[in-house]
Amino acid sequence: MTGPGGHAGTCVIMGAGSAGLFFLQDALRRGFERVIVSDKQESRLRISRELGAHTVRVPDEDLASVVSELTGNNGADLVIEAVGSDALRAEAVQIVAHRGIVGWFGLYESFEPAPVPIFETFRKCVRLQASVAAQSEPGLVSFHEAVRRIHDGEVAVDYCLGPVHPLEEVGEVLRIAERGGDGHVKFTIVP
Repeated sequence: MTGPGGHAGTCVIMGAGSAGLFFLQDALRRGFERVIVSDKQESRLRISRELGAHTVRVPDEDLASVVSELTGNNGADLVIEAVGSDALRAEAVQIVAHRGIVGWFGLYESFEPAPVPIFETFRKCVRLQASVAAQSEPGLVSFHEAVRRIHDGEVAVDYCLGPVHPLEEVGEVLRIAERGGDGHVKFTIVP
């Protein structure tokens, strides 16, 4: 994932929920020169900017055009889809650079087959990587590393400390989450 001169190039993260914001911080920590985060919610994009990202509010702005402009038509070296959208997984392949990596982190929309732009995947020699079920990883290595990084202050999580709701309000909280969180990234439900 290095560009000219041995530096990491451009990373695009689709979705500024808690996972996308963690990916943003990790990409910056790993030395990507530019991290672009897209989302529909301005409140999440504001957090992304505060953490150091260039932001794209979709659908008001066209992510593919922004990536093309910022990379000189080369595409992003790494694209992470953290929403769980079949359309975004396909778009990720479209905006990734030649020999780039596309990470599919957002869960699948259904159990039905989803279209993948195979021609583009082959033409660009794209590496596709899906990731799910980190809690089943032997030894929970990734989980323990994440907790350590949060504890050591390497990863900010204050934006995840959203409102606390009693269990009886879970239906309303789910409706708020479906609307995009009403300015919150996470909610806590207590018994």
